[in-house]
Amino acid sequence: MEWITAEELNLWARSEIASREKISEIVARLIIGTAHRIDSIRIPTRSSFQIHGFDGTLTASGVPPYVPEGDSIWEFGASEDYVQKANDDYKNRTIDLTLADKYSQTTLVIVTPRRWDRPRGPTLEEWEQQKKGENVWKDVRVYDGIKLEAWLKENPAVASYISRYVLRKTPRIGARSTDEFWEEYSAHFDPLLTEQVLICGREDQAKDLCQRLDSGPPAIRLVADHPDEAVAFSVAAIRSTTTELKEFLESRTLIIDSEEAARLLADRPNMIFIPCGSALKMANTLSVKNPTIVPLGRQERGRGGTLVLNRPSTTDFQKALESMALKPDSARLSPYNAVNPKLA
Repeated sequence: MEWITAEELNLWARSEIASREKISEIVARLIIGTAHRIDSIRIPTRSSFQIHGFDGTLTASGVPPYVPEGDSIWEFGASEDYVQKANDDYKNRTIDLTLADKYSQTTLVIVTPRRWDRPRGPTLEEWEQQKKGENVWKDVRVYDGIKLEAWLKENPAVASYISRYVLRKTPRIGARSTDEFWEEYSAHFDPLLTEQVLICGREDQAKDLCQRLDSGPPAIRLVADHPDEAVAFSVAAIRSTTTELKEFLESRTLIIDSEEAARLLADRPNMIFIPCGSALKMANTLSVKNPTIVPLGRQERGRGGTLVLNRPSTTDFQKALESMALKPDSARLSPYNAVNPKLA
């Protein structure tokens, strides 16, 4: 399944002024969505991108073929002359020979969204082999648009986010990232719904849910007043947890909206699924390999293994409404039934 192609990345690099800045965000999300254990990661993005030093540093358990084992240094660029940029990055990062011992234990990774495709000059593989042959670094790698396409294909939750919010294109199948879901769901309310309204009086349950997702149980039957509330609570819990865990969960979580999408994604490893609508038929299949939240209404509680959401107290709910700038007497007790003129 291809969410983002190498051609689209190549065109984006040509037309998008901020592509050099944003490529680091793409890679950071891919690393978090791929690595099983990260000991340290520092990849400045957005306004912090231009700080001095390496573009990125990482220490992680390797996941071939994308995340190097141990220490790695990352350099990003979107220059039209990507070969010259790679040569410059290699030279600039290899210049201090006092760090020879450090280099020998570290992988250098150079990233460009452009396709390495030159009629003259070294191929990508030839360039890598030439630099490896100098025996300075533990390994030298180049990730171009073609490799990024393959990496994004293996990480559909990241690809969905990047497709919508970085490349500004619509995802091609019935699946959404947590950001996409929240943007659409909260917009049904006026004023916009906040995460606090969904998790008020349920803070411990939100924490418990995120811990379960992190530890990887196969299926969590989540019961609320309505299945939509169960989905929204799950997303609100992920968006409200600690920064490190939030990044980890968001990089793996997809809300699945169609049976077809569920079939296409069921075999993907290292995912978290929240099926809704027709995709609920595939909940058992989705949960075979990945943690899956099964959203249910209270009348659908069924067999055991469920997490039944508390109904927040009037006091808790009124406090949460303040985050929406909504008066307490303007809403009913259940977050699912909060005032919603757009749906009235």
